[in-house]
Amino acid sequence: MRQVLLAIFPLAIATALQGAELIEQLRRENLTASQNSILYQISRLATTDGSVQIVRIDPALLLERSQFTLALPGRSPVTVEASKKTFANDRVSLVGRVSGSPNGTATMVVSKDSVTGSIQTDTGLYRITPLGNGAHAIVKTGRFPAEHPQ
Repeated sequence: MRQVLLAIFPLAIATALQGAELIEQLRRENLTASQNSILYQISRLATTDGSVQIVRIDPALLLERSQFTLALPGRSPVTVEASKKTFANDRVSLVGRVSGSPNGTATMVVSKDSVTGSIQTDTGLYRITPLGNGAHAIVKTGRFPAEHPQ
């Protein structure tokens, strides 16, 4: 009986993790003043095209899974397949491909409860920026300003 339980336990954990949500949608009115201030600064960047999604990302699940789905503002969700995870000090870097997008890539860095990253898809570039206390903004970038003035 003990051997059966030991064999079933890892399967039960894996099943529970698959059912857990990697991303939880948040509402702007539930953010703190500090989080709203950071979100305001992000929205004022020249590269922000106006499409912003506020979420809570579970870093443990992000590191646990080799494949996960992300909802991105202004488009259908994408599936990221992590191909490389690098552990250094208290940070983990993750590099992967975006399924269904020929040149789609994803790069993320996880540090404690913060995730910073970029996702390139066929419809554009998206940034993940921490707002604090586990909240994040997923932002679709627009046009980048010229490097040098005319």
